[in-house]
Amino acid sequence: MADVTIPDGTSVRAGEDFTKIWRVRNESDFAWQGYRLRKHRRRRLDQRQLRPTRGSTIPDTAAGATADIELVITAPTQPGSYTGYWQIVDADGTPVTGGQLWTIISVLAQ
Repeated sequence: MADVTIPDGTSVRAGEDFTKIWRVRNESDFAWQGYRLRKHRRRRLDQRQLRPTRGSTIPDTAAGATADIELVITAPTQPGSYTGYWQIVDADGTPVTGGQLWTIISVLAQ
């Protein structure tokens, strides 16, 4: 639904920790319980992708309700444009249809 923090194209300092928050809606007919966010594995390795981070727990979310998903990311140490992709998965690790999230940042020299 929305980037609560760090909209695409935001500039951050090299090596800086930043908190990305996405606001999402549970469009399913059932509650999300035990869901989490994991790094999306891209087929082609792109050196400009953000490095994998630990998965983030998603707050239990009723069907039709919204949730804020928060993830702390450390910016790469080299300047440039970077993209990170994540996937919402259920408690068994099965991807949620339409549950892809991403962030694009511009890393500035220190």
